[in-house]
Amino acid sequence: MQKDFKKIKDIPKTQYLPVLPSGKKLGRRLYLKEVLNWLSKSFYISKPIISLTGGIVNNGFTDGDIDIVFLSPKREPQAEFRIYRAFPEEIRNRIHILYPHENNDLSLFTSNMPLYDLKFERRSGDEVFRLFKEINREEPPPLLFDSQDREDKEIHKQAALPEVKKSIDLKKISKDWLNKASYEDLKKLPKGFFSLSDHWRGKSMHGDLRIKQNEYLIGMTLLYQVEGVTKEPVTTLEQAEKLQWEQPRKFYPDMPTNAKIMAEEKATQPLIWLGMVKRVIPKGEVGATKDWPGVFNLYDFGMSYQGTKKPYFDEVWLDGQKFKKKRLVMRVLQVGEEWKEKPAE
Repeated sequence: MQKDFKKIKDIPKTQYLPVLPSGKKLGRRLYLKEVLNWLSKSFYISKPIISLTGGIVNNGFTDGDIDIVFLSPKREPQAEFRIYRAFPEEIRNRIHILYPHENNDLSLFTSNMPLYDLKFERRSGDEVFRLFKEINREEPPPLLFDSQDREDKEIHKQAALPEVKKSIDLKKISKDWLNKASYEDLKKLPKGFFSLSDHWRGKSMHGDLRIKQNEYLIGMTLLYQVEGVTKEPVTTLEQAEKLQWEQPRKFYPDMPTNAKIMAEEKATQPLIWLGMVKRVIPKGEVGATKDWPGVFNLYDFGMSYQGTKKPYFDEVWLDGQKFKKKRLVMRVLQVGEEWKEKPAE
């Protein structure tokens, strides 16, 4: 039997029983990321679900039963079992479990002491993201950066502009943060600190925008390289620095108001990646490819402020050395052929 069980576990995913769509279209296409965002909070079913009642609560002691009431519309045998097993064996015969729907008389339960709530606890974000990456599903369309959104003016009005200025003016960041190499040093940077680096792999380049939270980073991959301008592979910081000044890009501080680029949301990352700004990563390691090293060259850094945030709309303010008090709007839009990402060289 054990052998058969192991054989079943080893069946590749390609041989799993397929889950086919119903064929009915009920509205716009929904993506897994959207649904996960809507189901991102924990919630209560009953608060409380189990209470202590009777003489033990009224008097502080009892010579008789220990009355425990379950505020549930049905019996909960698993929970009853756990309650019984919480007591010493010689006490278990004195446990008296009550259900209002069976006794039909709430007056029986005089003074009571709430003990347990019934809560649906959301799984950790890291675990949900890991499972999300394992599912072979169509990815949602990439987010687009837009410096001014004409379709969501009402949403824009919700941003507290005075608070933005207050937030970014109070945080003065020293340029010597580039010398911070250890995890402990990076932890000392304030929440909202951001770095934006050009990330090269051969002739392919994108931007890594990383924003510090409490103990982790969030961010975006910005696809701002102009197609066809890079003629030689980039393998050193000197090359990356030179091209940062010489080559045009689609994302820069004085870009036109309605200019757009494609962007992709990053997974949460450990803080150590915030210091990945003047580094060359050997071929074959994380951040590189099997053929080319990864070259990270800092483009900007400073403080960020979170504005309006919705499943389809994300507003961020940057106050850096180059992007001074600049507002970025990220929207989920239907992507046309002109936005299709070109394969890396």
